[in-house]
Amino acid sequence: MSSPSTSGEPGPENEPELTYRLATESPIPKGEIQPPPPVELPTPRKFAKPKPSNVMEMMGFNALVFVTSVCVMTLELTASRLIGKHVGSSLYTWTSVIGVVLAGITFGNWLGGWMADRFDRKRALAWMYLLGSVSCGNVLWLEQIVGTIPRPDSFSWPAWIVTVVALIFLLPALALGATSPLVASMAIDRSTKTGSTVGNVYAWGAMGSIVGTFLTGFYLIDVWGTRSIIGLTATTLAVLAVIVVGAGRGFRTAVLLGWLQLLGWTMLFATCDNSAMGSVGLTVGKCLTMTKPRLEAASAQESWLEYGRYVGEKFHEVGLLLRLRDDPLNKYHDESNYFDILVNDTVVNERPVKMLKLDKLIHSYYDPGNPTSLHYEYERIYAAVTKRAAAPPTFESLSLPLKGLEGLNLSPAVLPEDVHLDETGQLLKIAKPTMGVFEKLLALAPEAEYWKAIEWLHTETNKPLWGGFSSVNLKGLPEGIILPPEFNAILRHDESLEVLIAYEPISHAALDQLIALTPSAEWYNEITRLIRESRRSSACFYGGGGFIFPRWFLKEFPGSAHIDVAELDPAVHYAVTQEMGLTPELEQRIRTIIGDARNFVDDSLRANRERASRSEPPVTYDFIYADAFNDFSIPWHLTTREFQQKTYELLNERGVFQANIIDIYPRTEYPGRTVDEAEADYQGRLPIGVLRDEPKRDKYIPATKRFAPLEVMELLSNRYRLRVQRPPTAHEESFLKDAFWEAIKPATEFEISKGFQPEIKIEEERSGWNRAINQLMTQSRKRLPFAGKLPAQLEPANQEQQTWTPSPAPFEFVETLRTDADQRVLGFRGIITPEIAQQLIELDPGNPPWAQAVKSVAERSRQKIAGRFLGRYVATAASVFPNVYVFSTSYQQPSASRDTFVMVCSRQPIDLKSLDDTGDWTGGPFASLETPPGSNERILSGQMSAVLALSEGQILTDDFAPVDNLLVPVFTSQE
Repeated sequence: MSSPSTSGEPGPENEPELTYRLATESPIPKGEIQPPPPVELPTPRKFAKPKPSNVMEMMGFNALVFVTSVCVMTLELTASRLIGKHVGSSLYTWTSVIGVVLAGITFGNWLGGWMADRFDRKRALAWMYLLGSVSCGNVLWLEQIVGTIPRPDSFSWPAWIVTVVALIFLLPALALGATSPLVASMAIDRSTKTGSTVGNVYAWGAMGSIVGTFLTGFYLIDVWGTRSIIGLTATTLAVLAVIVVGAGRGFRTAVLLGWLQLLGWTMLFATCDNSAMGSVGLTVGKCLTMTKPRLEAASAQESWLEYGRYVGEKFHEVGLLLRLRDDPLNKYHDESNYFDILVNDTVVNERPVKMLKLDKLIHSYYDPGNPTSLHYEYERIYAAVTKRAAAPPTFESLSLPLKGLEGLNLSPAVLPEDVHLDETGQLLKIAKPTMGVFEKLLALAPEAEYWKAIEWLHTETNKPLWGGFSSVNLKGLPEGIILPPEFNAILRHDESLEVLIAYEPISHAALDQLIALTPSAEWYNEITRLIRESRRSSACFYGGGGFIFPRWFLKEFPGSAHIDVAELDPAVHYAVTQEMGLTPELEQRIRTIIGDARNFVDDSLRANRERASRSEPPVTYDFIYADAFNDFSIPWHLTTREFQQKTYELLNERGVFQANIIDIYPRTEYPGRTVDEAEADYQGRLPIGVLRDEPKRDKYIPATKRFAPLEVMELLSNRYRLRVQRPPTAHEESFLKDAFWEAIKPATEFEISKGFQPEIKIEEERSGWNRAINQLMTQSRKRLPFAGKLPAQLEPANQEQQTWTPSPAPFEFVETLRTDADQRVLGFRGIITPEIAQQLIELDPGNPPWAQAVKSVAERSRQKIAGRFLGRYVATAASVFPNVYVFSTSYQQPSASRDTFVMVCSRQPIDLKSLDDTGDWTGGPFASLETPPGSNERILSGQMSAVLALSEGQILTDDFAPVDNLLVPVFTSQE
């Protein structure tokens, strides 16, 4: 029997000894077992055991997020006001502010969470508060710098607003957004109730946002102003940084003695003026003189007041120098919940006037010498339409003393019908006064023809397009009348020609003075007074501005009891009362209602319903004027069909509604291309830097990038031919002209240093260079003409060169521009719909070039985005009013760039074909829609079909009024 050791059979005694580490590990032979190396387990992160929550600590964390959220909302609301004066207060502004602040908070939240896991949280939080404070303080500089940078051509208007807002406000929002995660993580570490702690942090943050929103919107902006609010926010954040830093003594010292000191001086320079510091000086004076005698105290307080004003003025000057502010020194300036308000002195037509500026736009000019002077074209259209549409005056029977006619022997034969002398012979009794009667009574005076001549010249010489010379037939001046010497350069009577000639405008004051020279001036004044007082009307204004047109209305209709003005901003009304001559006497007749115009209309209609329930007549208006629109802020809720319907209900049967519209009425040109290539010769030295290499003969060399798109070829020594193959942009044109001296300056200075005097030669070269550049501009921008023949129905009656001329009715929307004797460019206004295109083609179906032009223009016109607001606003009004007329403030045809339009809406048709005789405007509407009384048929004339086509079948409603989106081309063009 073999031994177990040699049997080779497996068995318990023959199996090798095995040692196992773990059940999952491979076995190790027994003879090879070695002591295992010591196992090094990773040291677990030691988390601090949450301490029992302390009520005061938790309140401190909640207070931090509360104050931070207040600062965030204060910054957000202030941002829209700060940049409103640069980019307007449109929907794009609010969208950009909200989006940028949210983006900053979002990235800040991520950054704060990342920092909470890696750094000491107290110190990180303190640094974030300090960063927020510094970046908030820098807003005052950035707002003045970034807000005034011209918009690059490569940026669309919405993209540019986002960029401006981000450059100014993204960093402060990021820093404040990073604080919330840091505070939340610190609070969790100190609490055993994670859910409640996080919930409290969120709740107190939301509460801070609510408080910050209402506090800023309802109080701080109106009382403190945006610059002061920014300083308050930056100071608050700096104080929070000092509070939370803990043991950082150096940090606290740097903030308290460094940053806060700089911030304090910055705020003084950015906000203080003579008025504010004068009040401070007066308060200090009162405190220091409390124990002194009254007279001595009053003198000392006056000294302190003047000293405070002096200091405030110096602070203001330094602030302007450092570009921390842009409000002029010693001018009326205020910030309200709606506008940045500035009243400044300026000169218009060589007359000193006051200018009312709201944000970045000038709203009104006030002439103290002529408070009712209308400086804007749309106001003159308002005035002309008002005169034409006003109801004829009505009179009651009256007695009229013969002031100024006592020496005349009046008999019944010369008196109008129903006019009789009383028993004394000194009083006229008028049974049925009418305008005709008053005109006959005026004619009784010996100076009547002279009065008519002077009035006619006054009206004629004050027309917008007066040519500088007017004459009227007048056989002779009234007996004993000699024109004063001061009128020698203004007015002259030519006895040989028997005409009265005016060489300068006859003002209202001059008219009154010339009338006062006549012996019967009292009679004239009495009759005209009765005529004025008999003219009465009712009016309502949506928006007051400088209250210029309401004052004009009262002068034109002096018999009016009062007119109503719905003004949104009380601060604007206050500025006008303080600086622009709106006296308490005027305010007794101009009733100002502070609030939104739509709320005013709703209240008025509600009051009328209550009157109707009491069988009382409603309060309606003869005229309603909308003057609340500008090109950077359109209150969309005043444009909708629902609001137009309410306005319609506030008008009486003869009522007229007028509104100004700022938009672009597009013109699609055909062929729509320019010549592009142009050449011009230049004799003189080339500016240094135009070419990299020497110029060559018989070959054009491209200029350097700075002088693009210029090409140069040498003809002779110091004689060159310049060429462009595309029209230079406005920026390139400006550079090519302005850079001449900068480019040639080094060589000139060298010549001067050698004793030469090259000034005259330089001026000749510079003049020749600019002349060549102008020639290149003109030729390259010249439009290519239409190669075909225009249908005979579209041939204008009087075609002038370089003037867009409309075709005869009903195709006024087709315009032609004659460039040469037999060459013309075609222009099509509005959108050419397929129906209109087919109608145009059928005018000359056998004319292929004409058909091709119409098809091309129809396609291109539908791609234009301008004019949509004009079209939809007019279409909206046409859905409510039976008669709509559209004027352009351009004196010829409506321009194809930014333009101001006036829309006139009425219940009854008005004859507005020509307003020449009103003395306020020349011409008539370029687009009309009329509904004859008793008919449902609407008659379109002028270019109304083209204007309505711009609406693309849509109108503005309370549910759909994308006004800001429609006006993007206008926003962009304003830059």
